[in-house]
Amino acid sequence: MSEPIAPIMSKDGLDGPGRAIYEMDRRREFTPWWRRRSLVYAACAVGLLAALAAADRWLRQGAAEMVVDNDATAVVQRGPLTVTVRGVGVIEPMDARVVVANASGVVGEVLVQPGTEVQAGDAMVRLVDQFSHGQARQAASELAEAQASHRVLLAQFQDRKLAAEAALAQAAATAEEAKLRLEAEDKLLAQRAIAGVDYERTRIRAEQSQKALAIQRQRREQLTKTIDAERAESLARLENRALAVEHAQADVAALLVKAGSSGTVQEVLVVAGAYVAAGAAVARVADANVLRAIVRVPETYASNLAVGQTASVTVLNSDVPAVVARVDPAVTNGSVAVALEFAAALPNGVRPDVSVRAAITVAEIDDALFVRRPVGVFDNRAANVFVIDEEAGTAARKSVQVGVGSLRDVQILDGLRQGDRIVIDSTTHLGGADVLRLE
Repeated sequence: MSEPIAPIMSKDGLDGPGRAIYEMDRRREFTPWWRRRSLVYAACAVGLLAALAAADRWLRQGAAEMVVDNDATAVVQRGPLTVTVRGVGVIEPMDARVVVANASGVVGEVLVQPGTEVQAGDAMVRLVDQFSHGQARQAASELAEAQASHRVLLAQFQDRKLAAEAALAQAAATAEEAKLRLEAEDKLLAQRAIAGVDYERTRIRAEQSQKALAIQRQRREQLTKTIDAERAESLARLENRALAVEHAQADVAALLVKAGSSGTVQEVLVVAGAYVAAGAAVARVADANVLRAIVRVPETYASNLAVGQTASVTVLNSDVPAVVARVDPAVTNGSVAVALEFAAALPNGVRPDVSVRAAITVAEIDDALFVRRPVGVFDNRAANVFVIDEEAGTAARKSVQVGVGSLRDVQILDGLRQGDRIVIDSTTHLGGADVLRLE
């Protein structure tokens, strides 16, 4: 059994006349509900669930009404529409040429600077190459040696020819002497004044002398041919040495890089001390009197560009008519390069690298439905725009078909009528909202 509850006695031992105060009969203190943790936690959970449900309902149904500034609207118009594509760029020479090195070497001296006027043949950069200079000296030495050998050979030819002439003359004299003796002995033999044996000996000597003379004549002819052949060989060797010298000197001369045409130096691509390989570009020279504009157009409008389209180029605060001469087929950093040739004289002071702006006319429509281009709307595509209801003060989402356009205006093919007012400001922050409330 549990222990009996002990009474709590008052000062006089009783709570009132004849009654004791027990512990279970004490009054409990009152606690407000907001101080009760369990109730606070439950309220927070309910509030969070309600917020999540409201957010989910807003995301699913879209904001029914949003506020938009009336200044961010435009009215659909009908009339002539000139479609232009705008771009920015610079002036550059039409006839720009790169000057290349014809030999390898180290840049010893740069003789021109950007802006220098040069004529064809003017020296621009001097290269240094010890090997080329060494080859030139060796070729010159070999040529001098070949020339000396040729002179010696010519002297030898003269000596050999003289020796051959002397031998031929000796043979001719011997033959003539033997002939005279034979003629004399013919008379003596007829008079029987000489023995037959002596006569035959003289006759044989006369025949041998004639044969020796013929041989000497053949030797002289052969010697002439031999000398001619040796002279031709020596001359060919001499010519080869001379060509080697010419080539070596040309290599040395190529170390001096020269301008190939007259013009203004646009850029020097090398510095003193740098190594330059044969065929490498060292400078750029252009004719500053013939200029063109190179502008870059956003790739989204490049499909409308074509050679022959007219343009207006703003250069030094003057508008100059131009014609599209070339459209680069490649896209670089989101833009396409367009070359424009000027159709009128440029203002004074225009020089290469001057900044320009260009407006290229890609289409002219006599009767078109158009409006200022809403943000995020592209050419030749379907788009969603908000059409304003003036009476209700709201704007409703509507699908339209867009045609060609410029940076400012765009053609409307279907979905809008003349006089409709639309929202042209960005609506990406609206999510799935279909109706806007205007300010």
